[in-house]
Amino acid sequence: FNISARRTYLDLLAKPFMSKDDQYGYFFYDLNAKLNHRINDRHRLFLSFYAGRDNLETEFREHVNQVNTDYRDKSKMQWGNLLIAGRWNFNISPRLFSNTTVAYTDYRFVVSSKSTEYLASKDESNRYSSRYHSGITDWAYQTDLDYYPHPDHHVKSGVGYLYHRFNPEVL
Repeated sequence: FNISARRTYLDLLAKPFMSKDDQYGYFFYDLNAKLNHRINDRHRLFLSFYAGRDNLETEFREHVNQVNTDYRDKSKMQWGNLLIAGRWNFNISPRLFSNTTVAYTDYRFVVSSKSTEYLASKDESNRYSSRYHSGITDWAYQTDLDYYPHPDHHVKSGVGYLYHRFNPEVL
């Protein structure tokens, strides 16, 4: 097995140097995991996992004394991927073997924003928010057969299926 993870800390390191009214942050993380298992001389299993995400946030605050109004804007943009895959390797005979793979992938992109305007003189506020997202999701299956009838010949065949779901944009 193999496991690795990483994350940036730019958002945490820069925060003390920003004003309270203007906040910005960016970070990303990745997580990888792989597992190989030898069941016996003829069967092996391989499992893989990946998750990664980027995150960008901004926050802006302002007070306008002339009209006694407070403004607050907060925006966020996130994108990332998730992958899970499993593969079974089967040595059917010394000249024939197969690989069967099942995989799932999920990509997401999200942009959101919230704005608030508070009018102290009228004791009222106006709010606006939006969220935009898009994504791609795949389910895949594939089986391959490799046959070596002679050291100089290689015959490969297989079958595969891919279910592809695409969400171009939702607001």
